[in-house]
This record gives sequence, structure tokens and C-alpha cells, in this order.
Amino acid sequence: VTVRIGASNALGNIGPAAREAVPRLIELLKEKSPVLKSTVISALGKIGPGANGAVPTVVDALQAQEPNVRQAALVALERLKPDRKMLVDVYTQALKDENTVVRLLAVEMLWRIERGNQDALKTLALGLKDTNAAARQQAVFTLTRMREEAMEAVPLLAELLKDSDVAVRRQVASLLGQIGPAAKAALPALKEALKDKDPHVRQYAAVALSHLNEGPQAAVPILMQAFKLNDFLARQSIHEALRRYGPKAKEAIPLLRDSMKDPFPPARVQAGETLCALDPNQAKLVKPILRDVLQSQVKLHKVQAALVLCKIERPCPEGVAVLAMELTDGNPAVRQQSAQSLGKLGAGAKSALPALLLLLKDPVVQVRVFAAAAVVKLDSQNVAVVPILADGLKHESYVVRQQAALGLGELGPAAKAAVPALREASNDRESLVRRAAQQALGKIDPKRQE
Repeated sequence: VTVRIGASNALGNIGPAAREAVPRLIELLKEKSPVLKSTVISALGKIGPGANGAVPTVVDALQAQEPNVRQAALVALERLKPDRKMLVDVYTQALKDENTVVRLLAVEMLWRIERGNQDALKTLALGLKDTNAAARQQAVFTLTRMREEAMEAVPLLAELLKDSDVAVRRQVASLLGQIGPAAKAALPALKEALKDKDPHVRQYAAVALSHLNEGPQAAVPILMQAFKLNDFLARQSIHEALRRYGPKAKEAIPLLRDSMKDPFPPARVQAGETLCALDPNQAKLVKPILRDVLQSQVKLHKVQAALVLCKIERPCPEGVAVLAMELTDGNPAVRQQSAQSLGKLGAGAKSALPALLLLLKDPVVQVRVFAAAAVVKLDSQNVAVVPILADGLKHESYVVRQQAALGLGELGPAAKAAVPALREASNDRESLVRRAAQQALGKIDPKRQE
């Protein structure tokens, strides 16, 4: 069984090119092992429309006793591209599944193909009000996956900030932050959550309030306290929140100046960017420290420092030159980060355009996509990047797919050739990609979007 599971997984990773193996994979679904069944079903989904003949068998798998098999079937069906009406019927039926996770997964899948489906909304609302804390957690997680669609549930989420289960309160406070300005209706509940006995709930609530640009007097002290308790990675959202508040968070300046002495270079870079967002005069302290990091042997640290230096000092030929040079680094992650950084600088990085154009031929797909998206920022008339960005919409990473859609949106009508690919991406399984694709379509043809 272990060998068959491995083989099925490998075929799934091959994707559409493995379509000849579909009959054998369907045969394997007769096996008793639930792990093998779910792996085979997932593989069929990854093969995609070429495995469309497996649709009846995958639908039958929705009657399996094991919830993980039913979950795999729900996801695979979307990728097999059967008749839309059949999909709606299948997902609607799954809303009645006895398993909470399966029901809520059906909500997410149904919402992708039929926004505003009332059956899905009712099931989700019931999940948020379930007497079982684990069910409520799963419902909030589903909303987190749906991202922007979660704004319709803000009133219910505001109520859940008082939930008896701390895990639910944490999830909800974090989700409201992700929803951003559209979570305005939860403002009173978020301010109250700043008094929660759990420090994580307080932190997430403070971050959410920064998105609303509300409550700095109460939120900033909480963010400062969380800053002291957390490590570098956990501080990212705190830095972003303080930057959103800007000068309103000036009381955090002493704490950030102290952080400029951190032995970890990225921590100094991050603190420097936040300091200058709170008070531009802090650049006198920050610039020399950033230039020191530019001498680092760790390329990604150099790239981070160059970007921040260019943000606080314009023009910044020194920082742009560093980023352009790192476009040729042997590490794809460094090339990708350098290209993305140049894109963020826009017209200020125009001198790096020739180097970026060379990167359009990079052997790594995601590097090409990020380079193409950066080229658009520097030269919005360059239609040569359209095929690269359109191809990026099919990448396995949703981050790359989102970047590709954003790049096409920046091109506007000049990206007309990518409309078919964008239409398909507007139904992507990740909401961030869907949203970027939909916005891109609106920029390419505003009249049609209306």
C-alpha cells in the first residue's frame, strides 16, 4: 500500500502530463485503505480536466465513511472541471455532511463558484454559532481561507470576540485584521478586546485596529508590549501596524531605537523602516546602520537593507545598484527578492530596467514572473511580459499567481491577450488570487467590468 500511495502522489505531482495513468488510478479507488483513496483522489484532481472521466468515481467517494476521503473528493471535483450545475448540486449536498470539517469545506468550495449562495452562508453561520468550540474554530478558519468574502460575517465575528474559547478569540481577532477597513462594524468589539486576558488576543486586536486607523492611544501600548514578548518573525505584523499608525505611534520610538542595536541584521532593517515611518527625522540614525548591513555577506539581508534605504532616501542610486547587481546572484530567492524590491521602488529604479529585462529569461518560473511584474512597474508599456505573467497564473504557488495577476492589472488594456487566463484565475482556489485577477480584468476592460 505504501508503494501505491507513493506512486499515486508522484503521478499527482506530474500533473496533466500523467493523464494516461487515470484508468489505473480509478482502479486503485477500489482499495480499502483510506489514505490510498484520498491520495489517489488528490492525484486525479492535480491531473485536472484530463482526468474528467473519473468524475463519477470521485462523486461516489463522497459517500465514503472516512471524512478525509470525502474532503479530498470535494477539492478534486473542482479541479476536474465537471458541469457547473453538477458541482453546485454536489457541494450543496455536502453542506449536510455529518462532519463539521467536510461541511465547512463544502461552504468554501461552493462559495468559489456561486458567490452569495444562501445555503453556504447559513451553514457557515451555524458553524460560527456551534456549541462545540472546535466547530467554531473551523468555521473561523474557513472564513480566513475565504478572506475578502469574510467581510459579510463581520457582525458575527464581532460577537465571537467574546467567545469562551481563547483559540476562537485569537482566530477572530486575527481575521478581522486581515479583513482590514471593511471590518469597521467590529470597531467597538475590537477596542474591548484590547482588555482581553490573553496577550495574543490583545495583540491581534491592536493590529486589526491599526488597519482601521483607530484607537492608537490604547493599541500602541499593547503593540509595544507584544513587541517585547515576541521574536523577529512574530514582530512583522507589529511593525506593519506601527507603520500604519505613523506619527500617532511616536511613543514607540525609544523601543524601536533600542531595536536598532539588535545583533540580527534584518531586525535592525525592519526597525529602521518603522522608525522612519513614525518620524522621518530618525533617518539620521537609520541610514548609517542600513549602509552597514549593505556590507553583509548574506545577500537577502543586503537586499532588504537596500530596499529600505531607497524608501527613506530618494533618489537612491546606491541602493538601486545593489539590487540590480543581486539580480545575477546564483540563488533564485535572492534574484526574486531583488526583482520584487525594484518593482516596489517603481520609477525610482528605472536605471535597473536593462538588468530586469535580462531576468525575463531566467530558468526559474517564479523569478521570471517577479521580474516581469517589476518591469511593468518601471515600464508600463512593455507588453513583452504578458506571456510570462499569463503563464505565471498557473504556478503552484498562490503568491506567484497573485503577483502575475497584479502585474497584468498594472498593464491595463495592453494585457488584453491574457484575459482568458485571468478569467480562469478569477475562480482560483485562493481568494487573494481571485481578487487580483478580477481587479486586473476590470483594469483591462473597465466597461465590461461595470
